[in-house]
This record gives sequence, structure tokens and C-alpha cells, in this order.
Amino acid sequence: MKIRYIIVFISYLLASSLQLTSSLHAQELLTLEDCLNMALEHNNQTKIAGKNREIAKLDLKIYQSQYLPKLSLSGNYLYSNTSLEKTIQGGLLPTLSPDASGNMVPNGGAAYFPDIPLELKVNSIFNTSLMLSQPIYTGGKITSANKMALIGNQMADLAEELTTEEVILICEQTYWNVIKSSSMVETASKYLETLQELERNVENAVNEGLAHNKDLLTVNVKVNEAILNMARVQNAYKLSVMNLNHIIGLPLDTNTSIQKDYEVFSHEELSQISIESRPEYQLLEYQVKLNLQNEKIAKSELLPTIGLAGAYSYTNGLELNREKLMNGGNFAALVSLKVPLTHWGEFRNNLKKAQIKTDISRIKKEEIAEQMYLEATMQYNKVKESLLEVKLTKAMVERAQENMDVCKDRYEAGMETLASYLEAQATLYKCRSEYISSQTNLNLNITTYKKAAGHTGPIPRIN
Repeated sequence: MKIRYIIVFISYLLASSLQLTSSLHAQELLTLEDCLNMALEHNNQTKIAGKNREIAKLDLKIYQSQYLPKLSLSGNYLYSNTSLEKTIQGGLLPTLSPDASGNMVPNGGAAYFPDIPLELKVNSIFNTSLMLSQPIYTGGKITSANKMALIGNQMADLAEELTTEEVILICEQTYWNVIKSSSMVETASKYLETLQELERNVENAVNEGLAHNKDLLTVNVKVNEAILNMARVQNAYKLSVMNLNHIIGLPLDTNTSIQKDYEVFSHEELSQISIESRPEYQLLEYQVKLNLQNEKIAKSELLPTIGLAGAYSYTNGLELNREKLMNGGNFAALVSLKVPLTHWGEFRNNLKKAQIKTDISRIKKEEIAEQMYLEATMQYNKVKESLLEVKLTKAMVERAQENMDVCKDRYEAGMETLASYLEAQATLYKCRSEYISSQTNLNLNITTYKKAAGHTGPIPRIN
């Protein structure tokens, strides 16, 4: 009796700990839309794509500023104890007087001038300048650079959209796998309950001498197989939920529950393939446009450039005989013209190289576009096959259910063998499992097809 009480006490502790654990990780009931929103918010790749889009927008603003004049202020200060001393020697200078014709000629006299001492000191010199510069014509380089920045901004938006679609694809696939594994648990549980009920009936019949132990052993084997299978599908369900929690940013051991709502799509609504709306295709188109702007930039190196600059500066410093030489400002204007004459083919070769890169990007776009169309067509065929599979497996479940009901009635009436009854149960379980798999495969194929065919918006569904 003491041992029994100990076992009961341990069982109570285990139950309490399980209840505490479940309270720590409350169950979450989520829809597909909830999971998608949480996955997009949690996924690091979408965050990085958003940051790259911000960088692209800043690049666009940077290049747009190249059209505007640049105003800069600069200043310099110099202190030096360097000095220069020089004396201009004095002496006698001849004097001049006009002759009869008015020309100045020496008159034989002389004038004395004293020595002139000169002392030049640096001491403190400071200068400040205000400069305004404006490009007038750059051969289209600034315009092309701005267009490239605009294209880069659009490509960053597409890259973020592509990342979002990839996250959505992974999340939806994981979501449907959770539904599949959950449905498999329910089906396996029903199968196990049916076998256990049969096991109890056979055991009672054996006890009353109405059945043989061999029949009970046969049912025991089937029950054990069902218990093992039940453990496997439960583990598969737990792993699928953990994977979903990882994607949507919840703790792995959260007891997440989702709405089990299989939806069947009408394949007629999916027949139109539009790869032009796929972000991958649009990125290829923008890559061609980007290379075209690179061509224009390479071409601008062969054209002249014109610029305008104006500056005002103030300088104070330098002393000559203790008097400042410079103490004032001045204004200057400059128009510059640069014409490339020859660079031994450098710029022309750069232009040819840019043109070749544009041709390569066009070829790649055409090739990948064909691959995308083939991929979308293949996924569309898989959707049609899945629709047919759902229809066929559903019919098989109905037939297997009818067959099992008939076998049960006949077995209870003693007109059917135990082996036939067990086979009917196993067939029904197999048909239900295949039906669940077909429903999941259909939704997975639909999800993949939407991305491959460029269906970014919601697709009409039928029950």
C-alpha cells in the first residue's frame, strides 16, 4: 500500500509540473495571416532588405544633389617667426634738367639718398574663402548617375519584395505541414481507438470462450503497431510546430495551435502565367536599364565638360617694416572647359565594354525568363494533378468507410473473419492518411505556383 501511495504522489507531482509548464507557455491560436505577419516581422532577411532600401533612397538623394551648386567655406591660419631683413644701399643720384627741346638730360649735379632698411615678417597670417561652384555641362554624367540611383532605389524595393515573397513561401509551407501533421495525429488517434475497442471486445470473447487466443494476439500486434505509429505522428507534429515557432519568432516550446482549414483552389483561376510581375524578372529588366546608364556614363568621358566657379576671399597678414601688407578681400570668377582629345582608346574601349555588358544582361534576362515560364508551367501541372489526387483520395475514403462499416457488421454477426475486419480498418486509415497528404500537397503546390506564376494578389478559392 505504501508503494501505491508513493506512486500516486509522484504522479501528482508530475501532473503539477506539466500544468505549470503549460501555464508558462500558453497556447497560441493563429491563422495563416497571423503567421505570415509574425514571420515577416521576425525574419532578419526582411529587416536587412528594408535597411538596404533605406540606403538606396539615401543614394538617390545624394546623386540628386549633384545638380545643385556647391557652397564651401575654407580658412587657413599660419604663424611663423620667419623674417627677412634687407637694406637698399643709399648713394648719389645724378640730377636732370630739361634742354631746349624739353628732354631731360643730366645737368652735372647730384642728389644724395640714404640707405633704405627693409624688414619682412610673417608672424600671423589668416585667410578665409567662400566658394560657389556649379557644373554646367558634364556630358550627361550627372544625369545618368541620377538615373542609376533611381534604378537602384527601385531594385532595392524589388529585392525587399522578393525577400518578403520567399519568407511567405516558407511560412505557408510550414503552416500547411503543421495542419497535415495535426490531421495525421487525429486520424491515427481514431484508428488506435478503433483497434483498442476491438481489442477489448476480442479479449472479452476469449474470456467467455467465444474466441481463440490467436485472434487476441493478432489484435494485440495491430494495437502495438498503432501505438508506435501514434508516437511517430505525434513527434512529427511537435517538430512541425517547433519549426513554425522558429519562423514566426516564438519560443520553440510554445504550444502553438493553428486553424485547421484546408482550402481547395480552382485551377481555372490559376491558368494565367505572368512572370513579368515577378520581382526576379523585374530585377533583370532593371539590370539592363542599369547597364544602359553605364553606357551613357562611359560615353560622357568622350564629351567636353563645362563648369563655373566663383569665390570671395579675405587675407590678413605679412608685415613690412611693421606695417601689414595684406588686409582686404577680393572676388574671383572662373569658367572651366575640359575637352578630351586623346587617351589612346581608353574611353572608347570602356564604352564598348559597357555595351557588351548590356548585351549580356539582355541575354540573361531572356534565358531566365524562359526558365521562369517553364517553372510556372510545371507548378501549374502539379496543381492540376493535386486537384485530381484530392478528388480521387476523397472518393477512396468514402468507399473505404463504407467497406469498413460493412465488415464491422458482418464481423459482429459472425459472417466475417477478424483478418478481413482488421484489413478493412487498415485500409480506411491508409486512405484517410493519403487524403490528408493530398490536401496538404495541393495547398503546398498552390503556394509554390503563386510565386512561380507571379500571382502577387489573393487568388479566388472554392470549397
